[in-house]
Amino acid sequence: LGMFIMGVLVPRWTTMKFPMVISTVDVDKKIITAAKTEANNFLSQALGDGSATKHLEGLEGLKNTLTNFPGFTKVTTLQNILDQLIPGLAPLLMMFLTMWLLKKNVKPLWIILGYFVLGVAAYSVGLLGK
Repeated sequence: LGMFIMGVLVPRWTTMKFPMVISTVDVDKKIITAAKTEANNFLSQALGDGSATKHLEGLEGLKNTLTNFPGFTKVTTLQNILDQLIPGLAPLLMMFLTMWLLKKNVKPLWIILGYFVLGVAAYSVGLLGK
């Protein structure tokens, strides 16, 4: 029962973020052009019959944003990939490593210091984030 509780609580209480960028992809500008066209059509209909005058300011802001927005880049990080596969996998693996080290009679203080050094090194390389 204790191991089950640890297996549930460790991923809930432990956060590990991996901000390392795997790939960047430019989004097709056709999507932005289609959104601009839709905004223009909706605005022209709202101005024509006067039925959506209270939402007109927000739509005008959307039109201006889309007009000035050339496109964007979709960034895929290591965290996105890990969350799609199995959320909470890294903290669970860290718990299993700790249990294995404790079974090998490694002192808990050395495990804590090892995790500290490993965390600082991974953060400085860019593998781990805040």
